[in-house]
Order: sequence, then structure tokens, then C-alpha cells
Amino acid sequence: MIKWWEKTVEYLYLSGQIEKGFSMVLPFAGPLERALGDALTIEAETFEIIEFKRIKSDSCLDTENKKYGDGKAHFTNYFDALEAELTKLRYSITDLPHTFVCGADIENRFELEYVPYWNRGSYHAYPVGPQEFHLYAKCLAAIRRPSQNGDVSGGLVVGIDTAEKRMVLMELDQLLQALRTGMELVFKAPEPLSHKI
Repeated sequence: MIKWWEKTVEYLYLSGQIEKGFSMVLPFAGPLERALGDALTIEAETFEIIEFKRIKSDSCLDTENKKYGDGKAHFTNYFDALEAELTKLRYSITDLPHTFVCGADIENRFELEYVPYWNRGSYHAYPVGPQEFHLYAKCLAAIRRPSQNGDVSGGLVVGIDTAEKRMVLMELDQLLQALRTGMELVFKAPEPLSHKI
């Protein structure tokens, strides 16, 4: 029997994206994770939000419930609210850039299983372009419960530039502005640290 944790799923997924050569992988924590998701992947001008779960079970997936309303209703009940927000913006979207990545024991091997976040009707969990992503992120934020840890402000976001095989930085406020307005994300390599002995 194999044993793993949610962080094991996250590590395997992120390392796999680096091997595949995804343009950018941004793992999140704190209020930004609460507002958007566990990670954001960017590949060839497409964006996708990833939610990591230890396994694909009702009890694991149901932890999303606390992100919506009073936390008591199942998160999928908020899909109609998401659709209403998209309609307010007069935007029709068929691909929703939001996926669960879960750990699975397949023939005694630890594997990743991909599950659509919103498993409804004719929608597909699939990465989308910058404009669609901006609208989806805006609508998601509108229906999600605000973080009890307050707003996100200040600091740096560390991402992984898989093409260059290096870590990159962006000011958090700049990332939030880009996500709110749909502007281009521009990351830079960190300055080398100098240590005095």
C-alpha cells in the first residue's frame, strides 16, 4: 500500500510540468491561494488554475466548500453563480481553466489523476487565453468567500521558468494587477545574493 499527502501530489505535478517544459508554474499560498487556487500554470499564452488534493474522494474534494458562502453548501452549487457572473460580463466561455489534480494508487504505483473542477454540462476543464482567464478569475473571485487572513498585499511571487530552468520573481501587487486587468505577466530572474562573511 502506497501512502502520500497533498504536498506529494503538488510536488509530483510541479516537477512533471518542469520536465514537460511548461512556460511558467506558480504555486500559491495564503490569501492568493484562497482567492485563486493552489497553483497557476502558463503555457503558450494559456492559463490554468490547479487545485491539489491528496485523493479523488468526496471528503477531499469537499474541502473546497469552505471557499464559498457559509461553507456548508457543496461548492458545485455555486456554479450557477459563476455562470451568472460570466453572463453579467456578456461573455460566453466553454472551457473553464480550473482542474483538480489528485493522487491515485494505480496498480500499486503513485499516479496523478485529473478531474474537472466544475464538472457540469458542456463545459470542459481546459487552459484558456489571457482574456478568458482574466474574466474567469474575476468571476471566481466574485463568488468566493473572502479570505479571513485579509487581503493580499506586498511581497514577491516566486515562479518556475521551465524553459530557462530557473526561478523567477514578480512583485505580488504586479501579479494581482495583471490578473485583475488581463495585462501581460512579466517575470524577471532574481538578482544573485551576496553574502558577507
